Formats: sequence, structure tokens, C-alpha cells
Amino acid sequence: MVQYVRNKLEFRGTPDTLNPIVQQLVSDDGKVPISFSKIIPLNDESEMEEKWGIPSEPEEMDWILYRDGTYLEYSFDTCNKTPLPVFQKLAEMYPDRFMKVEFASEDYGENCGIYKKAEGSTELVFEEPDYEPLVFACEIWGIDPDEEMAERMINEYEE
Repeated sequence: MVQYVRNKLEFRGTPDTLNPIVQQLVSDDGKVPISFSKIIPLNDESEMEEKWGIPSEPEEMDWILYRDGTYLEYSFDTCNKTPLPVFQKLAEMYPDRFMKVEFASEDYGENCGIYKKAEGSTELVFEEPDYEPLVFACEIWGIDPDEEMAERMINEYEE
């Protein structure tokens, strides 16, 4: 069964350091905010799982540059996994930028976490959420955790 993972990729910097990232990552036609093919090129689609860590192209992609141009965030969904090889490559491409990835699968709490990279480093470090994984995942998906808990209780009762 396909289960989607919501990924939120964040860079911090200044307009002078973030605007070039936006320009470097956008697809050639300007329609896709972050082109995985620009980060890790493929010879053909059969290499996606091996090179990107996911079986298909990301979906529901969006991006935003805000807080006076000091915060850049990309949000997209991937099938079953988070594209860790792509994030590792981005960490290598932008060692002078702070980078954070928050991810959560749509099962809300089972497959979630945070990868962070400090300025001046290329190492992504995994962290567990600081609070309940269900609440963390619901926040990433924009879902009310109380409503999700109530729905789970109803489903358990009906079984």
C-alpha cells in the first residue's frame, strides 16, 4: 500500500544567499520549485529508487521565501520514504547554509523525524521529535492532533 511522506525542507540565510538556491533548484521550465534531477541527475526513471531513495517523482510541491528573505522552505510529498540521498546531496551543495528537514508519513507518528545540518557542515544529523510523534506528524500534515486521536479511538472501537 502506498503511503505518502510529507517533507519540509528549510534553508536559512540572507536574500543574497537564498535567492541563488531558489534559482539553482528550480526546474528549467520554471514549473517545479525543486528539481531533483538538477540535484542528482538520472539516466532514466528506473534509477529513482537507487539514486533518490524514492520510487517516483515528488508530488504536491510548493515553496516559500519569507521573513525578509531569510527563510526558504520547500514542502512536498514522496511515496513511502523521505528522499534522504537528495537531502544529503543538498547538504554537500550548500555547506555554508543551515538546513533542516522535517518529515512524517501519513500514518501520523510511525515514520517521522528531523534531519539538521549546521552552517559550515555537510553532515545531516537525525533527531527524534521533541514531543509526541503523532502530534509532530499531524502538525506537518496540517491536521488537528485531537481530531486524529478521536478518529483512531472510534476506529479501534468499531473493530
